[in-house]
Amino acid sequence: MSVRSVSGSYHHNTKVLFLLYYFINILSILIYTVASGTIDIMYDSATQLITDAKKIIVIQAENPDGDSLGSSIALEEILGDMGKEVIMYCPVEIPKYMRYIQGWDRVVNDFDTSADLAIIVDTSADVLITKVLETPGVRHFLESHPVLVIDHHTTESNLTFDHTMLSDTAVATSEVIYTLASENNWAINERAAECMMIAIMSDSLGLTTQNVSPNAFFVAGKLTELGARNSAIEERRREFMKKSPEILAYKGELISRIEYLLDGKL
Repeated sequence: MSVRSVSGSYHHNTKVLFLLYYFINILSILIYTVASGTIDIMYDSATQLITDAKKIIVIQAENPDGDSLGSSIALEEILGDMGKEVIMYCPVEIPKYMRYIQGWDRVVNDFDTSADLAIIVDTSADVLITKVLETPGVRHFLESHPVLVIDHHTTESNLTFDHTMLSDTAVATSEVIYTLASENNWAINERAAECMMIAIMSDSLGLTTQNVSPNAFFVAGKLTELGARNSAIEERRREFMKKSPEILAYKGELISRIEYLLDGKL
């Protein structure tokens, strides 16, 4: 092969690589622009819905956890301070292990159809609101009123409501709620901050799961500035979960009766 042909091939390959690099950069910018625009539209839509509503019902799925409950109470606090009437609804009883979270007792099992807006938190899958949809009058309400879905799960998202705030980079629904509130300069009182901290710590196992991002630490820091104290939350949880001496003695007696068979295999 001649020197000229090698040189020509080199320049050709360089030109191809440059064009490819240029194309990838343009594509990245377009994707970022579209994504940013979608996020802006998503937040604008949610803000307008909440601003226009006077009475809001916050719906948890039939598998309530620390994130769904913490997010519900945080919304009640934030929107309540804005002059909104907020009802927290869950189709099942709040599990006893979550009752250290202050405000759990304000969650009701009766669906209030006089609300202007429904906000579904911590689920975007219809299978998790089956009991909600089967409640008399609720399906009609959701089909005839604005509904906002706020969640951090996107893999099984199949709810078909027009307004959603879904973020697969958020570690918990409360991280999305914090961003919505801070973007709008909505006040976050200490009780709301604590409930959002509980939600984030619950879903991330204390910020140790693989999906924890720098933003999760940032939000946790901001919530601490707003008055959320992890030590106080954990102390209250441990105190609530304490077993009475009688229960511990009974458990010890049961354990002492354990018998092993087949060389400890059974």
